[in-house]
Amino acid sequence: MQIDLNPLAYFKELHLVPRAIFAIGGVFFFSGLVGRNVELILFGIGLIFVALAWNLVLNAFWSHPYDGRLQFWWGGLAQAIPIILVGLLCIYLAAYMYRHGSLPPYFQRALPAKPNNSP
Repeated sequence: MQIDLNPLAYFKELHLVPRAIFAIGGVFFFSGLVGRNVELILFGIGLIFVALAWNLVLNAFWSHPYDGRLQFWWGGLAQAIPIILVGLLCIYLAAYMYRHGSLPPYFQRALPAKPNNSP
């Protein structure tokens, strides 16, 4: 048994296009961390989730090893749907924050009114 010590060995299972989108999302995520920009962080997370969902959809189709028939794995689609929804939500929030400067009103926490302690 050979152990692969390459830190990028986990990405061997990803297809080419999802791997590229995942890497671009990672660059946006880490540049947002360095620049302390929430929009870039959300956009990077959204791209990462979209790439993971795309890879799950691609892995849902596989050919049978003995007769070559195309098979479909419903579990891959069931996992891809919530992941793509979370990714699209992150991208939507990043675009909204970039355009308006704050979160949408339905995502903001309702703050209690400050009590008036003046005599």
